[in-house]
Amino acid sequence: MVGDLEAKLVEEHSAIQYHGHTTLVRPFPISIDYEGIRRDLETPEVAAETVALRHMFPNRPPILALGVDRIDYTKGIPDRLQAIDRFLEQHPDYHGRFVYLGIGMPSRTDLPAYQRLWAGIREQVDAVNAKHGTASWKPIHYVTRPIYHPNILAYLAQADLCIVSALHDGMNLVAKEFIAAQPDENPGVLMLSEFTGAARELRDALLMNPYDVAGFAETIRKAIEMPLEERRERCRRLQVWVREHDIYRWARAGLREMVQVRQHV
Repeated sequence: MVGDLEAKLVEEHSAIQYHGHTTLVRPFPISIDYEGIRRDLETPEVAAETVALRHMFPNRPPILALGVDRIDYTKGIPDRLQAIDRFLEQHPDYHGRFVYLGIGMPSRTDLPAYQRLWAGIREQVDAVNAKHGTASWKPIHYVTRPIYHPNILAYLAQADLCIVSALHDGMNLVAKEFIAAQPDENPGVLMLSEFTGAARELRDALLMNPYDVAGFAETIRKAIEMPLEERRERCRRLQVWVREHDIYRWARAGLREMVQVRQHV
């Protein structure tokens, strides 16, 4: 039985029976418009946002890591900042060369818990920058001005490393958007929490446990030092998967399943 509803769970058919009705449960992992993103990369809006990014870092560091999230407990942002701190502790040779850019607007700001979360993130950023930074270099930057799609593609395309470290999340489509936005010649690396839905599909990403700070920091190092040919091959396989399993295939699969179910009712 499911809870106090007196509903019967039929595991072999992935179904729930309740008051004479049967509800089937099927997975349909959502995706993105891959070809649409590739077209959007050529728009004037993306070009303008790319210029804005270059103005932010006129002397761009060799390694630009990116995170794109709502400011939410599920996204694992404090854990990510802790891992970056550990990485910089263990690899001081990357001081002045590595920058993490976080993009995310605070959400649910009327709730005290979310206010405390955002305040804690700001404190972490200040602490890491004070600990490792210099007069000419800050390892962590946060952008909190609104950046709308497709403009966000400019940041995804320019990043050498995209970190998606959700503690418990749905599909997390930023991972797929990052893959679609990568250039062929010099693609970036996707770091992906093993607790995201996307981790079940994107096996050529570097998977990590966001709770394991030491392992997280080591995965950052591996991503940065990954040889160009391996980056290209991983990105190629990821792009093939995302292109073939795009949002249109997702929609067709859902509709086809519903038609099949109705035919057997």
